[in-house]
Amino acid sequence: MQVLLTVVHKVASAKSITRRQPGGGAPCIFRLEFEGVPSTPHPIAVLQHHDLHRIEESALPFPERIETIGRHRRLLTGSASLALLAMWLGLSPSRLRAQASREGAPVPIGVIGSGRIGGTLGGLWVKAGHPVLFSSRHPDELKPLVEKLGPLARAGTVAEALAFSNVIFLAVPYKALPEISAEYGKAFAGKVVVDATNALRARDGAVAEEAMRKGIGITTAKYLRGARIVRAFNFMGATNFANQNHRAEGLIAVPIAADDPKALRIGEQLVRDAGFEPVVVGRLATADSFAPGGPLFHQIGSADAMRARMAEQAGKMVQKPE
Repeated sequence: MQVLLTVVHKVASAKSITRRQPGGGAPCIFRLEFEGVPSTPHPIAVLQHHDLHRIEESALPFPERIETIGRHRRLLTGSASLALLAMWLGLSPSRLRAQASREGAPVPIGVIGSGRIGGTLGGLWVKAGHPVLFSSRHPDELKPLVEKLGPLARAGTVAEALAFSNVIFLAVPYKALPEISAEYGKAFAGKVVVDATNALRARDGAVAEEAMRKGIGITTAKYLRGARIVRAFNFMGATNFANQNHRAEGLIAVPIAADDPKALRIGEQLVRDAGFEPVVVGRLATADSFAPGGPLFHQIGSADAMRARMAEQAGKMVQKPE
């Protein structure tokens, strides 16, 4: 169904929303009128939470008004407004989230592991306009983080992070992976998991040994069966991500690998939204190249420099003809 929406991004409030369905199979028309802001209808795929915050009943210039939402002003944020629009369009919220990601619109992100890496990258995504749920076994400990980041940030449990979004950022010690798999494994099925973990023998023990034998991307995919794994954000430390995002003299390149093309595109967009430039290395099997000990690990520089290093390594692997 084609949809026309009148949308002004990042406005404080809207006066009304309504729809009509003309006869003859014409598209459903939505119109939003914003207080003090002129607006013009244009076709877009989805209305996100920050586009519509306050709505109230108001007459609109449509002759066949079906519904106007709300007799009183009320606040709609995050999943509430998404669910509202989903109801209006006859789509599921999950389908709208997927559509939003295709359009580059903000999408909810669940962070599992809200320490230095999780807190830093999650904070960058909040600043880019994404709603983020930071999770922990002790969500109360995350209160200072979410209060500092503002209304797009919230804290919750791992289960709540998995329910919050189809896009998950994983930033836990690698030894936690088997436990997470045992407790929440089925909830990961179908989700895009941006995996920033690193396997370290001294810290992670047997599961690190497994990752070094089989490959870290392949091993993560084994434990989170059915998830769409994207390896990214593991090649340098939290301090680098905190201090070098949106670098004026040229964006820092972030290597990324995945088997699922759609998941890869979502991962690339999240790299851009955090203030870096994605460089696709290859499929999950290539992710060891930017894990600890790999030639691209801590390769901090431009995309051109990253690709030159990749070409150099590829050249070493090609046997020259005699």
